[in-house]
Amino acid sequence: MQNEQFVKMKMGPSKVIRTLYGSEAGQTVPRAELGIPSGRKVHRDFGFSSNEEILRKKIFLGLGIVLISVGIPDAIDYKKRMIIEMKTVSCKLEIDYQVKIAILQASFYCWMLGFTKFEVWIVNAESGMIEVIVQENFNPHKFLKKLKMALRIVKTQENRARAPVRKAKKRKEYYWLMGAFNP
Repeated sequence: MQNEQFVKMKMGPSKVIRTLYGSEAGQTVPRAELGIPSGRKVHRDFGFSSNEEILRKKIFLGLGIVLISVGIPDAIDYKKRMIIEMKTVSCKLEIDYQVKIAILQASFYCWMLGFTKFEVWIVNAESGMIEVIVQENFNPHKFLKKLKMALRIVKTQENRARAPVRKAKKRKEYYWLMGAFNP
């Protein structure tokens, strides 16, 4: 590991979620077309309008990665040393998925701040009613397992993108099949 260079990555909870659960995470229903308030508006209505950016730098020796984490949690309760993360849903079918996403996001912020617990609020965007509140203790082992998986995936993707592309030599048969070669 001494001669290996470290890769510097900047990754927040959104990128971890997109890496592990796909790029369409949370984009299940086009709310504007249905006249349902946006998640941002519901967050403001509930008083979740934090703009406190937090930053953490961590070196993962086994992965050869220097991670710079940046994020803005929905709410931070410094007295209770707790993160509160809110997700909005348009229908009950989204609840389980959004709970999973919010737990990962809240865990990310607990890890960044060294907190031991979090709350997840799932709010129906249309009715403004709280559907679910989950209170959990932060499990660093479980979170770091997911974070390292996301880091490995991103590192592999970046390595593939940087790898030189070798052009294959096309044979006469290829051109003949494509109709561009007449012997």
